[in-house]
Amino acid sequence: MSQVDLRGWRSVGGAVLRVDPELTSWTPVTESYPAINGLAFDGSGTAYFASSPFHPLRPQGGVYRMRVTDDGDVSVPELLLEGMGMTNGVRYSSAHGQIYFTETVVGAFAFSPHEDGYRSVYRKSRLVEGFDDLAIDSEGRLWMADPGRSTVKRFDPGTRQLTRFRIDGVGQVSACGLRLEGGRAILYLTEIHRSRNPLLGRHDGRGLVVLPVDGLEAAAGGS
Repeated sequence: MSQVDLRGWRSVGGAVLRVDPELTSWTPVTESYPAINGLAFDGSGTAYFASSPFHPLRPQGGVYRMRVTDDGDVSVPELLLEGMGMTNGVRYSSAHGQIYFTETVVGAFAFSPHEDGYRSVYRKSRLVEGFDDLAIDSEGRLWMADPGRSTVKRFDPGTRQLTRFRIDGVGQVSACGLRLEGGRAILYLTEIHRSRNPLLGRHDGRGLVVLPVDGLEAAAGGS
């Protein structure tokens, strides 16, 4: 969470908070980190988040790790991966035992919580292409929000197939999540700009967009 404007978020940043179930009170559990972004827990309850000043020439981003006990005690975050550019979304896949994260202008990466290092999963294939939040479906495919092109893209690491979806009536998207509802895969997105022009500075998005994946595939067909 950040309590400053966009410029302050990049420099001062925000903190990880513990919020009560009624959403009426919260307590910071970390200090502030520049442009804090993404938060995921692995199977052991360890938390991971991204931070980067989002400076195009000196991004200096990284992925941090902190231990969270059953009693709620939180360790001081440790820098797990450094020099990662403009780190952005973070997601854990329990089915694959991997932490996935995005770099805003490069692509998506993954690492195991139990091993050193990381690997590239997908790197951009167009000059103007961005990466924000991401989700992983049951087949191991990555769904990535692309605010630079106002699309959602799906990448299959097994077949190396990339599918881009442009959704009628939806502008630039940022957060991205998947869940099963009644056996049906549902895609959740947040719209940050109504316009599809990435150069517009105003954040006038309409909030949460909910789409069934099978309907998205049938309507958009990918491109």
